[in-house]
Amino acid sequence: MFSNIQKYGSLTKFIGELCPQLDVDGNIQFMMSPQNALSLNSDELEQKKIQSAIRNFLSSYPEEKYQLVNILEELSNIQHSNGAVQGNPIIINELKRLKDMDTRFSNIKVNRVMLIAGGFGPPPDELVIDVKNKTIKQKATHSAFFDPNIQYQMTPHELLEMSNKLNALHMEYWSEDEYFSPVVDGEQWNLTINWSDNSITKIHGSNAYPVNFEELRGLFIDIDEKEYRVRKSDLSSILLFIPILQNIISMSDESLIKNFTESFKQYNKGGNYIDETNYYDVLFLEQNIDINGTSLYHVDVSELDAYYILALISAAIDINKTEKGTLGELFSNGTMLTWLNRIQSVSKYA
Repeated sequence: MFSNIQKYGSLTKFIGELCPQLDVDGNIQFMMSPQNALSLNSDELEQKKIQSAIRNFLSSYPEEKYQLVNILEELSNIQHSNGAVQGNPIIINELKRLKDMDTRFSNIKVNRVMLIAGGFGPPPDELVIDVKNKTIKQKATHSAFFDPNIQYQMTPHELLEMSNKLNALHMEYWSEDEYFSPVVDGEQWNLTINWSDNSITKIHGSNAYPVNFEELRGLFIDIDEKEYRVRKSDLSSILLFIPILQNIISMSDESLIKNFTESFKQYNKGGNYIDETNYYDVLFLEQNIDINGTSLYHVDVSELDAYYILALISAAIDINKTEKGTLGELFSNGTMLTWLNRIQSVSKYA
């Protein structure tokens, strides 16, 4: 799996096989392959495989036996009580502890993931999160959630958040054997993970998934929905104010403020985007931008994408209802022009 030496790799590869998985209906089951799907002794086979792996490991690293005391003791208990190794929390947690020792030592992170998923019929969706290049790419042919051929450039804030979420999935625990459930048709998927040590893991499944697989899929949906709201409406009705603000002498013109406000409201109506009901959550909770009339002038938008700048405009229009002159000041001091220029520069849909 990893190019750096993973001392416990021959043992920790069993984590995914021992952990529960989900079938297409969300039911919990344990790892099976197409070959042993009908076997009544899959757990017994897993026990024998683990015992064999431990013997081989200790023949190479006899001094490491102290690290395996809890696993060996639990395997002995299972044999005497006719218990199960699949789903056994003691063995799984001990193997995860060993995996964590290996990955922490090597400081391995996720650099890139590519998910290809589909069934019989249309070509599969291809989804890529590239941390190294700060992009999310989607080539979706039939999914209800995605638009085809999207490439989204993440902001530094989004990149950090995305990297943390990817690593929190602990895909290093997922099995490299096939996730399988004996269902006709359904969904087949392939996942390729590029790690920071230049190694690659390939995982695939048919109608079965790691228990937190939907968290991975959800990372694509979140970004797609946000970018789609920016894209689906016509930004030109707002950006046409750029040359007006560049050349107009009096920025306090009430007709200018009225026309801008109406244009933005029309944009929102077409795109169901951000309005006075939700801009606070978008700005404060996601970007820690505390909104009041004065602070709007000082917001640094140099790293913000169109999503958050449009939220700032919504905030300004709402605040102007009670703090008259807010929009006029944003026009006269160049703030609104800076915002619109930023939207134009970062949005390929402008």
